[in-house]
Amino acid sequence: MTEELMEGLKRNPHFRTLPDILSRENMDYGTFMFALQDKLSSLLSEHADDNDGLKEESHHYILPAIAVYRTLQENTANALPLFREMWLEGAKMGAAYLQQKAKDELFLRNWIPSVTPKRTETGAFLFRIDHVNEHETEYHVLRCPYVQFCREYGCPEIITVFCDSDDVSFGSIHPRLKWCRTKTIGRGDELCDFKYTLEDL
Repeated sequence: MTEELMEGLKRNPHFRTLPDILSRENMDYGTFMFALQDKLSSLLSEHADDNDGLKEESHHYILPAIAVYRTLQENTANALPLFREMWLEGAKMGAAYLQQKAKDELFLRNWIPSVTPKRTETGAFLFRIDHVNEHETEYHVLRCPYVQFCREYGCPEIITVFCDSDDVSFGSIHPRLKWCRTKTIGRGDELCDFKYTLEDL
C-alpha cells in the first residue's frame, strides 16, 4: 500500500516540484524519499482502521503531505516556505487544468452539481448544504480532516497552505464562474463557507 501511494505521490501535481526543490536545496533525492516512505508507512499503519471516506482524503493527500513536511523539517529550517511553494505550485497546475476544461460549456454547466456535496457526512468532512440550484451552490464545511490531522501530528502551521491552495485552484476557473469563501476552519473560523455562482452568457 505504501509503495502504491508513493507512486501516486510522484504523479500528484501537488508534489511534482518536490524533486526540483530537493535539488535546489542540495538534499539527496534518494535519501529524502527513503525517509519519506518510512514516515508515510508509519502514518498509514496508525490509520489503517479509518473509515473509507476518511481514507480517501487522509491516505492520498493529507498523510503524504504531512510525511513530506516532516521529512523537510528534518533536513532544513526552511521547511514551511518550501512546503508552501511545492503545494501551491501544484495548485497552479490544477488551476491551469480547470481553466482549460472550463472552455467547454458543458463542463462549466456541470460544475455546480459536481462540487455540491452529495451528502452531509462523508466520514471525513461534515457539510451543511444551505442553497443549491443550477446556477449557484452554497454550503458550509463544519468538520475538516486537514485541520484534524495537522493538529494531531503537531504541524498546524501547514493548515493554511491547504486553504490557500483552494483559492488558487478555484478562484479563476472562468470569468463566469465566481468563487467566494470568506471563512475557513483552518484560518481560525468556526466553519468554511463555500459559494460558487455561474453567471449566464
